[in-house]
Amino acid sequence: MLRLEELIPGIVIKGIIPNQKVTVVNVKWHGNDVVELIYKDSSGQPHTELLFRDREIELEAVVEKKPWSLEAEGELFRLVSEAHRISLAHLFEP
Repeated sequence: MLRLEELIPGIVIKGIIPNQKVTVVNVKWHGNDVVELIYKDSSGQPHTELLFRDREIELEAVVEKKPWSLEAEGELFRLVSEAHRISLAHLFEP
């Protein structure tokens, strides 16, 4: 479940269009319980829809994994990259 307050530009969500993910472009509040949502569907077409509080149950944030994400320890990565840099130092300094 995703609350209306959590809708921000750039977030990818499910539950607006059946079996599709959409990307939020803009959010405009109309009172405390209604949001005008501007989004792009999977083909890139923009759409506008009014969302009420009762639709919060259907909304779900999608966490998209980046193809080049680093899930290892950062300190270990720095250590290995520094060791590799030192091993190549003879190429740049006579």
